[in-house]
Amino acid sequence: MTISVPIINRKYDKEKVCQIIGFCAAGALCAVVNYISFIIMYHATHHIAFSNVAAWINGMIINYCLQNELIFPNDSNYSGLKFLVSQIVVNLLLNTWIIVFSTSVLGVDIKIAPVLAMILCAPVSFLANKHLVFKQGH
Repeated sequence: MTISVPIINRKYDKEKVCQIIGFCAAGALCAVVNYISFIIMYHATHHIAFSNVAAWINGMIINYCLQNELIFPNDSNYSGLKFLVSQIVVNLLLNTWIIVFSTSVLGVDIKIAPVLAMILCAPVSFLANKHLVFKQGH
Protein backbone atom coordinates (compact mmCIF):
# COMPACT_ATOMS: atom_id res chain seq x y z
CA MET A 1 0.00 0.00 0.00
CA THR A 2 1.40 3.39 -1.02
CA ILE A 3 0.64 6.63 0.75
CA SER A 4 0.99 9.72 -1.35
CA VAL A 5 1.88 13.06 0.12
CA PRO A 6 0.80 16.16 -1.79
CA ILE A 7 3.71 18.07 -3.25
CA ILE A 8 4.17 21.56 -1.86
CA ASN A 9 3.41 24.30 -4.34
CA ARG A 10 6.86 25.31 -5.63
CA LYS A 11 5.75 28.83 -6.60
CA TYR A 12 4.69 29.47 -3.02
CA ASP A 13 8.01 28.13 -1.69
CA LYS A 14 10.02 30.21 -4.17
CA GLU A 15 8.04 33.32 -3.22
CA LYS A 16 8.73 32.77 0.49
CA VAL A 17 12.42 32.12 -0.08
CA CYS A 18 12.77 35.24 -2.25
CA GLN A 19 10.96 37.26 0.40
CA ILE A 20 13.30 36.07 3.16
CA ILE A 21 16.39 36.65 0.99
CA GLY A 22 15.15 40.14 0.09
CA PHE A 23 14.45 40.92 3.74
CA CYS A 24 17.96 39.74 4.69
CA ALA A 25 19.60 41.79 1.92
CA ALA A 26 17.66 44.94 2.83
CA GLY A 27 18.33 44.26 6.49
CA ALA A 28 22.04 43.86 5.86
CA LEU A 29 22.20 47.19 4.00
CA CYS A 30 20.22 48.93 6.74
CA ALA A 31 22.34 47.26 9.41
CA VAL A 32 25.51 48.64 7.83
CA VAL A 33 24.00 52.14 7.63
CA ASN A 34 22.70 51.84 11.19
CA TYR A 35 25.99 50.53 12.58
CA ILE A 36 28.16 53.18 10.90
CA SER A 37 25.75 55.90 12.01
CA PHE A 38 25.76 54.55 15.58
CA ILE A 39 29.55 54.39 15.83
CA ILE A 40 29.97 57.91 14.39
CA MET A 41 27.32 59.35 16.72
CA TYR A 42 28.63 57.47 19.75
CA HIS A 43 32.18 58.72 19.20
CA ALA A 44 30.82 62.26 18.83
CA THR A 45 28.46 62.21 21.84
CA HIS A 46 29.34 59.19 24.04
CA HIS A 47 25.59 58.79 24.60
CA ILE A 48 24.22 55.32 23.76
CA ALA A 49 20.50 56.11 23.52
CA PHE A 50 20.94 59.30 21.46
CA SER A 51 23.38 57.56 19.11
CA ASN A 52 20.99 54.64 18.66
CA VAL A 53 18.02 56.92 17.89
CA ALA A 54 20.03 58.83 15.28
CA ALA A 55 21.25 55.59 13.69
CA TRP A 56 17.74 54.14 13.81
CA ILE A 57 16.29 57.08 11.88
CA ASN A 58 18.87 56.62 9.10
CA GLY A 59 18.25 52.89 8.84
CA MET A 60 14.46 53.17 9.15
CA ILE A 61 14.06 55.46 6.15
CA ILE A 62 16.03 53.13 3.89
CA ASN A 63 14.37 50.06 5.40
CA TYR A 64 10.82 51.30 4.79
CA CYS A 65 11.53 52.24 1.19
CA LEU A 66 13.07 48.85 0.41
CA GLN A 67 10.48 46.77 2.23
CA ASN A 68 7.40 48.64 1.05
CA GLU A 69 8.47 48.65 -2.60
CA LEU A 70 10.47 45.45 -3.07
CA ILE A 71 9.92 42.88 -0.35
CA PHE A 72 6.36 43.28 0.90
CA PRO A 73 4.62 45.30 -1.86
CA ASN A 74 1.56 46.88 -0.31
CA ASP A 75 -1.05 49.38 -1.37
CA SER A 76 -2.29 50.18 2.13
CA ASN A 77 -2.39 53.84 3.09
CA TYR A 78 -1.58 52.82 6.65
CA SER A 79 1.54 50.73 6.02
CA GLY A 80 3.83 53.71 6.73
CA LEU A 81 2.21 54.38 10.10
CA LYS A 82 2.17 50.67 11.01
CA PHE A 83 5.81 50.38 9.94
CA LEU A 84 6.77 53.36 12.11
CA VAL A 85 5.01 51.90 15.18
CA SER A 86 6.54 48.47 14.57
CA GLN A 87 10.01 49.96 14.13
CA ILE A 88 9.70 52.09 17.26
CA VAL A 89 8.77 49.04 19.34
CA VAL A 90 11.10 46.46 17.81
CA ASN A 91 14.07 48.30 16.38
CA LEU A 92 14.24 51.34 18.62
CA LEU A 93 13.00 50.43 22.09
CA LEU A 94 14.01 46.76 22.11
CA ASN A 95 17.24 47.46 20.24
CA THR A 96 18.20 50.31 22.59
CA TRP A 97 17.36 48.20 25.64
CA ILE A 98 19.54 45.34 24.37
CA ILE A 99 22.47 47.71 23.71
CA VAL A 100 22.20 49.40 27.10
CA PHE A 101 21.69 46.11 28.97
CA SER A 102 24.47 44.27 27.16
CA THR A 103 27.00 47.06 27.69
CA SER A 104 26.13 48.09 31.24
CA VAL A 105 25.12 44.75 32.78
CA LEU A 106 26.89 42.13 30.68
CA GLY A 107 29.97 44.21 29.86
CA VAL A 108 29.72 43.74 26.09
CA ASP A 109 31.95 46.10 24.09
CA ILE A 110 30.08 49.10 22.66
CA LYS A 111 31.20 48.16 19.13
CA ILE A 112 29.72 44.65 19.49
CA ALA A 113 26.47 45.52 21.32
CA PRO A 114 24.67 47.06 18.29
CA VAL A 115 25.47 43.97 16.21
CA LEU A 116 24.10 41.71 18.96
CA ALA A 117 20.94 43.84 19.16
CA MET A 118 20.45 43.71 15.38
CA ILE A 119 20.79 39.93 15.34
CA LEU A 120 18.29 39.51 18.16
CA CYS A 121 15.78 42.00 16.71
CA ALA A 122 15.88 40.81 13.07
CA PRO A 123 13.53 37.79 13.42
CA VAL A 124 11.03 39.83 15.44
CA SER A 125 11.17 42.62 12.85
CA PHE A 126 10.62 40.18 9.96
CA LEU A 127 7.56 38.66 11.61
CA ALA A 128 6.11 42.05 12.55
CA ASN A 129 6.61 43.39 9.01
CA LYS A 130 5.25 40.31 7.30
CA HIS A 131 2.23 39.68 9.49
CA LEU A 132 1.31 43.10 10.88
CA VAL A 133 2.71 45.92 8.77
CA PHE A 134 2.65 44.71 5.17
CA LYS A 135 -0.04 42.06 5.68
CA GLN A 136 -1.58 40.98 2.39
CA GLY A 137 -5.31 40.76 1.81
CA HIS A 138 -6.70 43.49 4.08
